[in-house]
Amino acid sequence: LGEDISTCDGKTVTLNPKTTLPVNNFKWGDGTESSTLKISGHGTYTVSVNNDLCSAKDEINVFYYEYPIIDLGPDTALCPKANYNIDVTAPFEIMEYNWSTGNKAPIQQINAVDGSWYWVEATNVVCRSTDSIFITVRDVPNMDLGPDTAICSDDEITVSVLDDPTIQSYAWSTGLKTQDLIINDSGEYTVDVFDGNCTTTGKILVQIKQDPTNADVKLDAPETICIGEVLSFDVADPRFSAYEWQDGSTSPRFDIKSEGLYWVKATHACGVVTDSVILEKCECPVWFPSAFNPDGDDLNDGFHPQSDCKFLSYKFYIYNRWGEEVYYSEDPNESWDGMHLGSKMQQGSYTYRLIYTADHEGVRIDDQLSGAILLLR
Repeated sequence: LGEDISTCDGKTVTLNPKTTLPVNNFKWGDGTESSTLKISGHGTYTVSVNNDLCSAKDEINVFYYEYPIIDLGPDTALCPKANYNIDVTAPFEIMEYNWSTGNKAPIQQINAVDGSWYWVEATNVVCRSTDSIFITVRDVPNMDLGPDTAICSDDEITVSVLDDPTIQSYAWSTGLKTQDLIINDSGEYTVDVFDGNCTTTGKILVQIKQDPTNADVKLDAPETICIGEVLSFDVADPRFSAYEWQDGSTSPRFDIKSEGLYWVKATHACGVVTDSVILEKCECPVWFPSAFNPDGDDLNDGFHPQSDCKFLSYKFYIYNRWGEEVYYSEDPNESWDGMHLGSKMQQGSYTYRLIYTADHEGVRIDDQLSGAILLLR
């Protein structure tokens, strides 16, 4: 009858005795006298044969094994990035597993991949069972809060979760439960939204810009500038988007070659910074007071330019607001007392103009100056 047989439940086994000589009679343990025996159950089976002269007998054990019970559960849908653990451990001492992923353990961790089949084959050496499961990934709300950004120190921005009717709740890292969040400080902000199945997270990083200050456009210059001297300034800074100098030029670089008032404005994302400088000529500087009060107390009663240089020619004019000349002098030591044609001039602003030639250490200087003076009463 051959070697003992191991098979699986539900299968039919045909026992077919093999003999070295022809035989005429068969008799099985259950009384059957056919040359073969079909069985479907566990047990020990015997058969006797004879050829009318001699007889022989043999027996065989047939073992029936149950099929392993493998159940991966129903097809399912997972949230994005979720893990799904499936345990098919069977109560058998000897059990082998083979997953579609190549894993050989009874427990398989499945990562959510949209539209994927997974199967496992389990065997107890004799019988094999298989099962499969189809896993999809759920659609969740779009949680793009926009690119990371930077804001000015006094500004604020509103970050919003995109409209989606499936969203049931919001939970910001600040504790707010609304769709929108107003941000006025640096940090990483996150929001969790729940759509009834999955919790999805969005995040955005907000930084406070380092605003430039007036010190970043500082025009560090001496008080005077001499003939032939060039003062070069460069206020270039990647934080600035535009520049403007007093003459309308827009380069971050500027060269000063003469006396005067100079200023620069630099525009950045959060505003404008500025600085200015007044340069006097180092050759024959001329100074003018900004106001005078001719009240007869011998303090600041007169108005005239002052200089340490020797004037070779000197013409000093003063005009009222209508452009009428109210004072003229060719004497550098003479002051305007606020009178015109014997009458006191009214309090207010007047303009002056000085045309002169001076001697500075043997060098002839020709120049013209103009400005405004305030007459106080």
